[in-house]
Formats: sequence, structure tokens, C-alpha cells
Amino acid sequence: MADKTKAELEDAIQKKLLSNPMYDSLVQYFKHFAPGGKIASVYFSEDISCLVCGIKYGAVHLYFDVYVENTGAINTMVFDFREVFDHLVAKVEKQDHGYGSDFETFVYDMIRQTGFEGRNLCLFKEYQDQQSDDKEKYCALGVCLIDYEDSEFNPVTPWAGVLNKVLYALDALTENEFNKLKKEDVDRAGTFFALPYWSAMIAGYVAILGGILLIAVNKAWPAFLNWILGIILILAGLLCGPNLTWFILRHNKEYRTTTGDVEKDFIKPSKFIFTTLED
Repeated sequence: MADKTKAELEDAIQKKLLSNPMYDSLVQYFKHFAPGGKIASVYFSEDISCLVCGIKYGAVHLYFDVYVENTGAINTMVFDFREVFDHLVAKVEKQDHGYGSDFETFVYDMIRQTGFEGRNLCLFKEYQDQQSDDKEKYCALGVCLIDYEDSEFNPVTPWAGVLNKVLYALDALTENEFNKLKKEDVDRAGTFFALPYWSAMIAGYVAILGGILLIAVNKAWPAFLNWILGIILILAGLLCGPNLTWFILRHNKEYRTTTGDVEKDFIKPSKFIFTTLED
């Protein structure tokens, strides 16, 4: 019973977080559009929730933890460069990733290369993520999204600008040219609707057509029954078909112009949960 209650609570929290297009776009991107995308929940809570995301970088993955406020605002992204460093820089597995190591120097180089402002930068000398089995403490770069803006992507997806800047910095330091975020893919994630929406919309139009055919063509049943059932099908179809079509088109327009419900539901991060370099 306790496990069921916990699962129901986490589902409710997740649903609330997804109402913010900032969080929803990130989830949809890493589920459906990111090259080699990986996403998993670490924990959901009524205060701060945490996800771990991964994107393909060459033959390896770049992983990062995403800390999310209870409004669905992405607060901080903490990057784990260990796999990239081990395979593409040191080219030896199981390096020392702690204080005073070559890996720490690499993280400092990343800080300089990315060019984030001090008010957005967090440096973790002994970061321990919630996911790894080895519980290793390592040097990590964090980016706080409070007051962070990026003109390359939609205003409701600032996380995309942060991640892309990190990927470009990795290219510069590892002398590679691997995948970057494409704005069209991020926008597709921001306007993504799952299969149940499309299924319901198609079913609505089928119901409308079925209702019309029932009234106009069916001769096997009494006319009054055809009319009653036909009108019921048409009304039900109108609720699902044209109504959902209008909702999807409206959402796409509002996302691209950041107006309407998208503007209303987009809530920015509001509190510092980690110390930044400016503090």
C-alpha cells in the first residue's frame, strides 16, 4: 500500500511538472529526439525533483543531472564529464576524477570554454550523483538557469541553449565535431503530443463520419434510432476530432510566439539551490 501511495504521489508530481513547457520540452526531447537520448527519474518530491539525462557524444554519452523546482522550472543542470574524459581525453578508463586530478583541470577548462557568467556557474569539487552504483565523488560543472537566456532557442527552452553551449565547448577541448542540438528538434519536442492525443483525434473524425453514414445510409435499423445514435456519434466526434485539432494547432502557435497558455504556464526558476561562483 505504501509503495502504491508513493507511486501515485510521484505520478501527481510528474503531471504537475509537465504542465510547465520548460520541463515538458526537455522530457519529450530526451524521450523522442535526442541522439542516443536517455532519461530517467532519480526522485520526485514536492520541493525539488531530479532527473538524469544522457545524449550521445561520439561513441560515448554525456550525462547530466537536472534539478527541477515544484513548478516544473528547470533550476540547475549538473554535468558529468567522466565518460567523455576517460574515453576521448585520457583514453584510459577509471581515472581519478577528484580534487587535484587531470580531470579537475579539464572541468576548469570547460568552465572557461563555455563562457557562462559567474551568476549561472556552479563548481562542485566533490559532487556525488544519485544514480551511480560506485558512489564516486567527482568534480562537476553546474549551470543554474535563473535569469539565463539564450537567443538561439525558444525562450521556454533555455535548457537547450545550456546543453548546446556545453557540447560546443566539448568539441573545442576534445578537437571533435559531434552532434549538437537542432532547433527544429527542440521545437518538435516543445510541441510534441503523444500517440493517445492523435488516436483520440482520429477516432473523433471516424465517429463523425460514422454518425453521418448511420443517418444517411443505414436502412437496417429504424430511422429514429439511426438519428439518435448518429447524433450521439457526431457530438462525441466533435469533442475529440475538431476540438483536439484546434487545441494542437493553438498550442503550436502559442509555443512559437510564446503567448497564451504557453506564456502563462512557463514558470522560470526562482530560488538558488546551489552556490554559484558569483556568491
